[in-house]
Amino acid sequence: MNNFFLFVVLIGLFHCEAGCYDSCPCPDMLDTLIESPETTLYSEGAGCIRNVTCQVDSYPVIHFMWTESEIPKPDEADDDYFLATVPAPGIIEYIDMFSYFGVVCENDGWYATKYPNGVYYEYGLGFRTIGPDEVEGKRSKIVLISW
Repeated sequence: MNNFFLFVVLIGLFHCEAGCYDSCPCPDMLDTLIESPETTLYSEGAGCIRNVTCQVDSYPVIHFMWTESEIPKPDEADDDYFLATVPAPGIIEYIDMFSYFGVVCENDGWYATKYPNGVYYEYGLGFRTIGPDEVEGKRSKIVLISW
């Protein structure tokens, strides 16, 4: 009886390994969100696990829309979008954008949940920042990843 139970569990795991791997309802990140694929190391894991690693030789940026975010739009924000960035070049050499920004798949879209440097929005001729403590854990749908 124990051998039969073990056999059934193993068959289920092997079946899931083959069939659950591609079961992510979100769009292909590489085709829809990433603007610079030739300089990006991209891989897919089981379910919705992704690795989007890039060299930090410029400023990789994630673009969001206020209307598709849990972060409230400040009254003085000039545009309908805001940004999240990685540390400045020279501080780190490579970064996995997926884990750095806590990217998750929800409602058929990719959402950031972590903003270690806060978020930036356009105001006048420059940008203003909302600190990481104010936005951490709030979900924002990713529109584009670029650098």
